[in-house]
Amino acid sequence: TPISKKISITFPKNKKREYDALEKAKITSVSAFRKMTKQASMGRRDMAIEDLEKAEAIWNTELEKIDYSDKKATYNGTIAKSIFFNLLKVQTLLGQKDKAEETLTKLQDKLVELNLNYNEKKLLTDLETRIYKL
Repeated sequence: TPISKKISITFPKNKKREYDALEKAKITSVSAFRKMTKQASMGRRDMAIEDLEKAEAIWNTELEKIDYSDKKATYNGTIAKSIFFNLLKVQTLLGQKDKAEETLTKLQDKLVELNLNYNEKKLLTDLETRIYKL
């Protein structure tokens, strides 16, 4: 299916090369979304979906490195929020209800530690609404 909506994928600054995997996931996912135009063939779209699944796998792997209790850790709550939101955006845009609900549950389990700001809470509410409409 062609993707008509815009998506913003976030990742941390990578000056010390500590977040190479997250940067790779961002590049892969943005490239995949660019391939999913109305003019793209089914083969190209299938390849793009495979690329998005690779990015999702990277994000899920990196999510396991998060130290929610240490704000100064390389992989802290701020990084976790970015990863969770990227996963939810990709999964909802692709209509992956089961995956999105699973990711949402993981995020909700960590909400106390993540301490979302107003904009993040609003984004989460919007994503939740999209998930339940899938």
